[in-house]
Formats: sequence, structure tokens, C-alpha cells
Amino acid sequence: MAQKKHIPPKKVAPKPAPVEASFFTNPYVLLGIVLLITLMCFSSAIRNDFTNWDDVDYVTQNSLVKSLSWDNIKAIFTTKSVMGNYHPLAMLSLAIDYHFNTLMPHGYHVTSIVIHLLTVALVFFFVQLLTKQSMISFMVALLFGIHPMHVESVAWVAERKDVLYVFFYFAALVVYMYYIKTNTRKALYFVLTFLLFAFSVLSKAQAVTLPVVLLLIDYYSSRKFDKNTWLEKIPFFILAICMGWVAVSAQKETGAIKDVPNNPLFERILFAGYSFLNYGWKLIWPGSLSAYYPYPDKPFPLVFYIAPFVALGLVVLVVKYYKNRMIVFGSGFYIANIFLLLQLLPVGGAMMAERYSYLCSFGLFFMASKGVFDFIENKKFAAYKYPIIVLLFCYGVYLGHGTYERNKVWKNSKLLWLNVIEQYKNVPIAYNNLGSYYQKHEQLDSALMNFNEALRLKAQFPEALTNRSDIWRVRGNYAQAIADCDSAIAADKNCTEAYMNRGIAYCFVNKFDEALHDFTFVVSRKTGEASLYTNRGNLYDMKGKTDSAISDYTMAIKLDPENPDDYLSLAKTQFKIKKYDEAIQNMNKAEELHSTANNLYIFRSQCYREIGNYAAALKDAMTARNLGLQINEDYLSDLKKHLPEGK
Repeated sequence: MAQKKHIPPKKVAPKPAPVEASFFTNPYVLLGIVLLITLMCFSSAIRNDFTNWDDVDYVTQNSLVKSLSWDNIKAIFTTKSVMGNYHPLAMLSLAIDYHFNTLMPHGYHVTSIVIHLLTVALVFFFVQLLTKQSMISFMVALLFGIHPMHVESVAWVAERKDVLYVFFYFAALVVYMYYIKTNTRKALYFVLTFLLFAFSVLSKAQAVTLPVVLLLIDYYSSRKFDKNTWLEKIPFFILAICMGWVAVSAQKETGAIKDVPNNPLFERILFAGYSFLNYGWKLIWPGSLSAYYPYPDKPFPLVFYIAPFVALGLVVLVVKYYKNRMIVFGSGFYIANIFLLLQLLPVGGAMMAERYSYLCSFGLFFMASKGVFDFIENKKFAAYKYPIIVLLFCYGVYLGHGTYERNKVWKNSKLLWLNVIEQYKNVPIAYNNLGSYYQKHEQLDSALMNFNEALRLKAQFPEALTNRSDIWRVRGNYAQAIADCDSAIAADKNCTEAYMNRGIAYCFVNKFDEALHDFTFVVSRKTGEASLYTNRGNLYDMKGKTDSAISDYTMAIKLDPENPDDYLSLAKTQFKIKKYDEAIQNMNKAEELHSTANNLYIFRSQCYREIGNYAAALKDAMTARNLGLQINEDYLSDLKKHLPEGK
């Protein structure tokens, strides 16, 4: 019998011992580092003030944010346009801030920074779900968190809509990743993605690009483009189209969208090409930043004629390398989120705005981070790994320092507009807004100089004419004040501030009928501003029309229930028609709101005397005297004689 050949057992290689993950490669540790660095970079913005660039209309003089009553919340969602935009969730967020902080700007800045930090965390988790590589997530989130181009969105209170819509945008993307990667609770993830998208577009209409980005995610994730993939996007596209229509309607209604006659379509294409490239360049090297980028003067520099061809060439390259998912996803994200902001349909007077880079920058950050990571992890280029890491560290320090210092430019209106003027010498709005800062701080000579410079650069500049009219009125030159308002109205027949200023000037020259006409025109155009009703109420009171005055003061209080002056004005009018009990109630409310008017006490004293409360009348009269008012001794003696002896 043949002997069986012995076959030795196959040797199985021992499993390598598990390698413990480094503490600094733990995703949560990396995220913590990113958030800490981002907070440090933006800490210089916490003590910033409001600026006079939209913060006034959005917060300090906006009655919509001054109450969290159900009626006011309803008004927030039903008001079609605030500053040319429909963004009720952004306004609600400012109203919540006002509820807790009133007009202390630091609380608003803290809120914006917190939302930015939450968005940075969402960026980290989104990239983690997309790539499963923590270091790429770290790099993208850090770039997003500390880039100086993002200071405008975070440090400018009026841009709350920017940080809020991007927060909901990335939240939707994170949930969508769970929707496409899991087989459980898919309906829940789908509905939640749609709701977050709705929250995003209700914060800012710029979020309408999200359906396109969802398709880019499908492509990057190698998801099959079948009928279901397309059908599930239909609700998103429908909402995007509807909100886009609402946004354009709101912009047109307020005149924010304007087809500039001096810039035909060909020139707007030149500007769009230049901006497309310049946004990208500033995201790489953010030097010479400005809150305002004016259109160039003719003849345009050669770069404007070349830029559209370069931009088109880059797009062609993306199409050529359509199989490279990183390039298609990253560049597609950038293009989708910057295209509508290239001023092909002009909005406002600036060619570019740094806030427009807040969302689209993610696409470039993703491509750069993944490209660099893949390079340094490639063994062929091992020799370059540590020099590149050192360069990346230095670049990160440069960005972080730039953000910390850029926040200081947004400290107040003076620093902000001086910085714009330093970059661009011929921007009328910069001189006008700088003049407004000086005017508010009673530096009238400096204010007048800047208003004059704004008008030298742009003779028919309604805002500068209106602001200058204030100075003429304060200095008693009522004829010149009225003349400037006339010029402002001739330049813009809907310039409500000019009508209001002219109405005030008319009051000083006893042209009350003309003043009433102007005030009524303004009230008809801007029904939600309490100060307009206050001014008209004052005029009615001067003309002896007490019922109309009381009606306007009551409306002003309804719109701004925290203004003590309106309660006091209402009380004084009620005193004239002997409604003493109601007058006392309103003066009590004015005192509760810390009215600075020392004559409150003498008026309330007189009311108390009329209803026979002589003790309270004497107490208020003595308070008024202690505050510096001259009180007739006979009045005091009369009050004392009505008191019981010894009181």
C-alpha cells in the first residue's frame, strides 16, 4: 500500500496587533481643536458695536425684532420684505436676541459666533461622512472656521441671515448623508432633510442651491442616478423655485434689483468673470479685504476682459475631468453657490461682497484639503510630507491672525468705513456712512466734510443729501435743509428719509400743513416704524389735534413698546384733555422703562394734584426739583397746605 504523503498544515500569518489610535487623530479631539481655534480667532469680535450699515434697519430701529408676542411673530413671517429680503427665521433670531439683550450688541455677536461654531462642527461631520477621513474633515472645518473672508458674515450683526442659513444648509447635508447611507428610517431622514432645507431658505433665499448640491453628493458617493434619485429631488426643486421667486419679487419691490444703464449685459459678463476668479483668489490669499467692492471705472483694466475666458476655461477643465469625483464635487459646489451672486442680475451697488463667499468657499476648501492630504499620504512624495505640514501650519497661522485682526475693522462704523476708503478712494457710500458716524457722535464739521465729499463723487446721492440736511437744520439753516431734501426727493421720489427730514424742517418754519403732508407720505410707505408715528403725533399735538396725536402715539407704542418717550408724549397729550388717570398710567410706564426726561415728574405731579392725591403730587414735585427743574414755591406751598398737619 502506498504511503500517504503528509501535507503540513498551512501556516496562517498572525494577525497584527491592533494599533491604538493616537489621541490627536480621534475625530472628536480634532473637532475640539478646530472649535477652540475658531473661537480664539473670533473672540476679537465679541466686544464690537453695531455698525450704521444695515444694523439700524435690521435691529436698532426695526420694530419687528422688539417683541416676541404672537402678533409680532406673525408679522415677522407675513412681512414680505425687510431690506429687500424675505428671511423670517433670521428676523426671528434677531428678535430672540433683542428679547435677551435689547440693544447691547455684544449678545448679538456672541449668538452669531456660536452659530458659526455649530456650522463648523456640521462641516466637520459632513466631510467625515463624505470621506471617512478625520484629517480631511479637520482641514476643511479649520479653513471654514478661521478664514478672514468669513468675518463679514460672522462679525456683522445684519448678516445673521448668512450664518443661520448656512447652519441649516449643512445640517440638511449631514442628514442627507444618513439618508443615502443607511437602510433604516430613510423616510425620517428624507423629511428632516427637507425641513432643514426649508429652514435654510427661510433664513436666506441663497439656500436655493441645495438641490443641486444633493445631486453632487449623489455623484461623489457613486449613487446610481435612477428614476427614484431624480424623483426624490422634485420637492426640493419646487421649494427652491418658489423661494427664488419670492426673493426676486422682494428685491424688485424695494428697488434692490436694478439693471444699471451704464452696465449692459456684456459688461456684466466681464464683471462676473472677474468676480468668479477674484473670490477664488481671495479664498487662497485673503489680502486687501473690504466691506465694499465698487464697480471699476472706464476704461476697464485688461484683466476684466481676460477673466471671463479664464473662468470658462476652468469650467471646461472640470467637465473634461468629470470622472474625478473630488474635482466635480468641489468645483461644482463652488460654482453652484457663487453663480447667482456674480451680479449678472445686479443687486445693490457693489460688484462683490465677502459674505457671498461664506458658503461657496467650502467647495474650494474641500478640493484643496483632500488634494493636499492625498499628496502627503502618497509614499512617492514622502520626502515632502513634513515641509508641507510646516507650510500648512504657517498658512493656518496667517489665516487665523488675519481673522482676528479683521474682526477689529468691524469694531464700529468709523473703523469700517475708514478701511473701505483706504482700499478705494472714490466710494461715495463710504464717505456718507463715515459722515453718519461723525454726525451721530456730534462731530458735525467732520460729518459735513464727508457728506460734501460723497456729494462731490455723486452729486445726486439721496442719502448724503438727506444726512447733510440734518446738519443744516441743527445749525438753524432751515432753507438749506429743505433745499437738500428737495434735491434728494428729485433724485429718488421714494426717499422716505428725505420726506421725514423735510417735514421736520417745515415744522421749524411753521409750515405745519406741508410737514403733515410729508409725514403722512412716509407713514404710508413705512407702516412698521414707530418713530414715524411719533413724529406725526408730535405734529398733531402741536396743531391741537389731540385725538389724532393720541392715535399715532398709541400706534408707536404698539410697534415699539420699550420706548419710554412715546408713553410720556401720550401722557402729556392726555393731560391736555384732562384724562389724568390714563396719563398717570403712561407716565408710570415711562418711569418703569427708565425715561431720562426729568419733566416727567412735574407733569405727573400736576396730574396727581388734579385728582386730589397731594402727597404723591408733592413727592414728584420734589423729585423734579432734585433733578434740576425750577419749581414754583407757590405750587409747593399749595400742595403742602392740602396735606394733613405734620405730613
